[in-house]
Amino acid sequence: GVCAFWSDLPLVLLTLVFGALLLGKPLPRIGALWRPVASQLLLALTLAFGQFLVASLAVMLLLQPWLGVSPVMACLIEVAYEGGHGSAAAMGPTYERLGLVGGEALGLAMATVGLLASTLVGGLVVVVARGRGWLTVFAPTAAADPPETPGALEASVPAPAASEDTVPAPAAPRAAPPSATGAAPIGLAAWSVNLALAGIAVAIGWLALEGLQWWAQGSEGVLRSVIDALPVFPLALVGSLLVRLVLERSGSTALASA
Repeated sequence: GVCAFWSDLPLVLLTLVFGALLLGKPLPRIGALWRPVASQLLLALTLAFGQFLVASLAVMLLLQPWLGVSPVMACLIEVAYEGGHGSAAAMGPTYERLGLVGGEALGLAMATVGLLASTLVGGLVVVVARGRGWLTVFAPTAAADPPETPGALEASVPAPAASEDTVPAPAAPRAAPPSATGAAPIGLAAWSVNLALAGIAVAIGWLALEGLQWWAQGSEGVLRSVIDALPVFPLALVGSLLVRLVLERSGSTALASA
C-alpha cells in the first residue's frame, strides 16, 4: 500500500536528481575543468577508500568471524556517511540483490548517527577553536557614504505647496517584489521542459545500464555481479552531462532553468 509506494521513492527521486544535476549550469572548458575536478576527485576517493578500508577491516576481522555477516556490509559506512540518507535508502534494493536484506535499515541508521555525530563534534570543534583564538573573525567594515546624486539633491529641496488648481501626479507603479531566491519564478511550461530534459537524461542512463547488462551477459564472476547490482542514478549523471552538452552545442541552453 502506502508504505510500499513510499519505499520505492528514494531510488526514483535520487535518479531524477542525478539526471537534473548538470542541466542548469554551463560546462567549463576542459582546461579549466581539469584542476578543480581532479582535486575534488582525489578528495572523494581518499574519503571513500578510507571509509571502505575501515569498514572492510571491521567486517573481515570482527563481524564475519563472530557474527557471520555478509561482506556487503563493508559498503555501509561509505554509502551512509559520504552519501547520506538518500544514498542509503536508494541502495537498499541493491543490498538485497547482493544478499544483505537489512542493508537499507542499517544504512539509514548509520547515516543518522553520522549526521548527529558530525553536528555535535563539529559544533564542539568550533566552540573550542573560537575559545582558543584559532578562528579569525573579520569585523564588517562600515560602508562609505554614497556620493550625492542629482536625484538626492532634488529630493532635499522642499516641494512647493500645492494649490487648489494643482493636479496631483499619478503615483509610480510599484515594482513586483523579487522572489526569495532573487530569481524570477518559472511557469508550468518551463517546469515541463525541465522535467522532460531530466527525463531524457534518465533515459540515457537507463539505456546505458541496459547496454552494460547486455555486454556482461557472457561474463561471470565479480564483473557480472557488479553490473547486475549497478543502479541507474550514476549513469543518469552521464546522461545529464550529455544533454547539457547538446544544449550548449545547439544554442538552446535557455530551455534549462538554473
